[in-house]
Parts: sequence; C-alpha cells; structure tokens
Amino acid sequence: MSSWLNILLVTAPLGILAHFLHWSPVAVFLLNFAALIPLALLLGEVTEDLAVRFGSTVGGLLNATFGNVVELILSIAALTKGLYVVIAASLIGSILSNLLLVLGNLFVQALVKHAWPGCSAPSTTATASDAPVLYNHSTQYECFFTCASVT
Repeated sequence: MSSWLNILLVTAPLGILAHFLHWSPVAVFLLNFAALIPLALLLGEVTEDLAVRFGSTVGGLLNATFGNVVELILSIAALTKGLYVVIAASLIGSILSNLLLVLGNLFVQALVKHAWPGCSAPSTTATASDAPVLYNHSTQYECFFTCASVT
C-alpha cells in the first residue's frame, strides 16, 4: 500500500460523484479509469498476501477469480440491459487474450531466457531460389526440438 499510485484513489469517489452530478461522460470515464489503477494494485497485493497465508493453491484460485472480475462485472451489467452480443464479445476477447497474449509472451520469454546452443534464428528474407524451400521447415523444427531437449 506504499505506492505513489495510491494518490489516484481520490478519483474513485470523484468518479462516482461526477456521475451523479451529470458531468460529461468523458470526465466520468477518465476519473473512473484513473481510479482503477490503484484499485488493481491493491487487489494484486491482497491476493498475494492471501496466497502467502493460505498457500499457493488458494492463491492461484484467487488470482484466477479476481483476474476475471472485470469480465464478470461487465457481463452482469450487459446482462441486465440485454446486451448479449457484448457478453459474447467480452468472453471471446478474454479467451483470446488469455490464449494468445499470455501464451505468446511465455514463449517469447522462454526463447529470450534460454539461448539454445547450436540453433540459429530462421532467416527473415526470402529470394526466388528459396521458393521451393519455404514450405519445408523440417530443419528448423529439428533444431528447435533438439535444442529444447538440451535444457
């Protein structure tokens, strides 16, 4: 709780007040958006403290649950207004971001952290003489799997 971002906690009641005083939608959005930053930090610290106290299994479950609380709140708000397409798009976006963004970042970090000996990066340029070889990447995969088993 000792972050300088906690100054932004002041914007949480201001965002609620701005809504009821009928300020412009942009001002309401910006105030509430600024309030989310320290609240997300606080939520992360609380789940980490609970994970230390109750173990890694409960901590992982809490992180998975609270990590998707935004989608849950958005889905409940959209459900009350009958916006089923928004719910579907939110769920699809959440699934795609978890599958592609998180998994892709893990692959990139693994490649950066573990430099496999004997493997060279694939060529990024192609010439006319490379055309028949473009569809045959067996040597690249053999190098990857051989070097991956070395670690």
